[in-house]
Amino acid sequence: MMHAPAVIIAVAVLVEIIAAFPHASTLKAPTFLAVEDASVLLAGEIRQAPQNALKTKEPPIAVGIFMAILGSISGCAGVGMMYGFNQSRREAALMTGDGALEATATITSRKMYTTTTYAQDHTETQHHHEACYWFEAVRVDGMRCRISVTDRELGSEKLWECCSEGSRQKVSYLGDDPQHCRLTQAADNDKISGCGFILFLGTMLFGLVFAAAGFFVGVFFFTSARGLLGLLVCAPIWFGLVGCCMLSCVFPSINGSSTGVKGTSLEELGMQEPSSKLGDISGTWSLQSGMGTFEYKFAMENEKAFSLIVQGRPEGKEWDPEYQAHFTDGKTMNWQDNQGTAFTVTFEDAQKFGGWAKATNGSELAFVGFRQK
Repeated sequence: MMHAPAVIIAVAVLVEIIAAFPHASTLKAPTFLAVEDASVLLAGEIRQAPQNALKTKEPPIAVGIFMAILGSISGCAGVGMMYGFNQSRREAALMTGDGALEATATITSRKMYTTTTYAQDHTETQHHHEACYWFEAVRVDGMRCRISVTDRELGSEKLWECCSEGSRQKVSYLGDDPQHCRLTQAADNDKISGCGFILFLGTMLFGLVFAAAGFFVGVFFFTSARGLLGLLVCAPIWFGLVGCCMLSCVFPSINGSSTGVKGTSLEELGMQEPSSKLGDISGTWSLQSGMGTFEYKFAMENEKAFSLIVQGRPEGKEWDPEYQAHFTDGKTMNWQDNQGTAFTVTFEDAQKFGGWAKATNGSELAFVGFRQK
């Protein structure tokens, strides 16, 4: 008799939860059980009823769409991080490889500044070292081009200090696309900074974690709750958003900044002809003018070169920096020195030339040159 109240209370509680858990109405204590056993059985079924009801509650489709969009942000960041680092390594190898050509660039200006990014608990300051410069190069099709580069990041303060206005620096470029260029020292620095295995592995793992986290949030989480339907809803959204973001935003931005094309312009100056009519004119030449006698050294890579290296000095003085001269036809070439003076030389043969020099103030000076024995 003492157990009767417990049975009554249990039955009352069962009746109260039937509305919330419809399947609970099917619960019946077997008639052959004792009162004590029935109360225990009903109490166990009541405890199981909320758990069974919770299993029937599934997140709506809208939650899956939101999670897919949210996860795609992290996924895009991770994939972009890995692609950007790998692209910078590839670019450094390309600019320092055997296929890269060299010319001499003239620095026109430089600047240094900082940018600050504010976060919730800290600030991050980044230093930028940029330079503007121009150079002339001969494309593989024989077109002589003038390439101007604006606000190119140098990557190091030490190199930036060397790039004073008017100074001349070696520049590497691709023969079929001279706009694809990088200061040679900057390219060497890029290769050194990106060649470490630990840095490569760490960056790849960091990007992979971001991408995996984005996939877990955007696809796996909702799929585990809704099964195949969740996969069919979230996977296309996640992959579609990540793909569109990479193709339309991330890839163009990374390619433009890392391939050395962004901020460059090209002016075609005219078709060149190789110096095959002259043969090898390498050696030291005497240049005689109204200002005195000068010595010039010409260095050709081969007898059919489109350009050669020129270095001059007043007779008996120190040598000037090296310049790159370009052939405008088989016997005429020109170059510009660090003072901005433009030289034009026309060879009569492999032993003699004539020409003129035009200074930045417009004054001109004629000269003749003879090959030293």
